[in-house]
Amino acid sequence: PVNVLGPNGICLGDNVTLTYQSNMIPSSIIWSNGSQSNSISTSISGGYSVLLKDENGCRSRSSNKNLQSFQLPFVDAGPNHIICPNSSMTLSGTGTANSYQWTNGAQNNIPFTPTLSGFYTVTGTDINGCSNVDSTFIDFYTLMPVSYTENVSEIGLYDLAFNVTPGVPSGGSYSGPGIIGTSFHPGLAGVGTHAIVYSVLNSNGCYSTDTSFINVIDNIGIEENYLNGIMIYPNPTNDFINISNPMAISVELISNEGKSLIIRELQPFAKIDFSDFANGLYYLKLNNSNESKTFKIIKYGH
Repeated sequence: PVNVLGPNGICLGDNVTLTYQSNMIPSSIIWSNGSQSNSISTSISGGYSVLLKDENGCRSRSSNKNLQSFQLPFVDAGPNHIICPNSSMTLSGTGTANSYQWTNGAQNNIPFTPTLSGFYTVTGTDINGCSNVDSTFIDFYTLMPVSYTENVSEIGLYDLAFNVTPGVPSGGSYSGPGIIGTSFHPGLAGVGTHAIVYSVLNSNGCYSTDTSFINVIDNIGIEENYLNGIMIYPNPTNDFINISNPMAISVELISNEGKSLIIRELQPFAKIDFSDFANGLYYLKLNNSNESKTFKIIKYGH
C-alpha cells in the first residue's frame, strides 16, 4: 500500500507539500501532476495521487488525496488610536479567526501600555490553519512642559506641615505620601525619601507631570533650647517646662495639628503645665522685642 500524506486543504495564496508513505523501495515515482520527486509542493486544490514502481516492475498506486480550497479568515484590527503617553489601552482583533496574535508586545483583549508609535499588526488564524492580517496605527498626543522643583528637600518627622513649592504652569495637583491638597505633612509621610508628583491636565485629557523628592528624617532627639538668654527646660518633659528669660515675652503653644492651645504673656520666669496634654510633639512660639522663634517640645508619659 501507498498513502499520500499532507493537509486536507490549501489556504488561498499558500502552498502545501504532499509526501507518500510506503514500505516499497521505489525505483521510480510518478505523481498525478507529472512530478517524479519524493514530494510535491502545490498551490492548486484538487485530487492528487502517486504511483510507485520497484526494481522488479511491481507497481502500487495510492488512493486519491483531495485538497480543498480554504478561504482566508476575515481579520479586523480596529480603528487607529491617538492616546496620552504612558496610558493603558486594549487592542482587540475581531473577525472569523479563532486566535489573534499582535506585534509590539500587545496581547488580544489584554490592557497594556504602548511605548512605540507606529503600526501594530494582528494575525488571525482559523480552524483550518489559514491566517490573515490587519493593522492599526497608534500615536501619542504631545504633552505640555511642566516644571516642579521643591524648595524643601529635607524636613524633620515632627516638623509642621508646609505648603509645597508651586509648579509651573499653575493649576495642577500634587500627589504622593504625606500630601493633602497643596501641603506636605511629614508625620503622615513617615521617615524616608518620598516622590511628590505635580500633574497638570491639558486640553487633550492628558496629564503632564514632574517629580521632586522630600526626605523626612527622624528628629525626635531634642535638646534644651536657648534664645538670647531664654532657656527652656526640661525638654522632653512629662509634666512642666520651665521658661527662664531676662525679660517679659509672649508665648504661644501649638499642637502638632496646628491648634493654638495657650497664648499669654510670661514674666522673667514661668512654668507651663503639660500634665493634662497628650503625649506627642508640640510647638512653643516665643516672641520678644527683637525676634521670634519656634521650639519643638516633646511630651512623654511616665
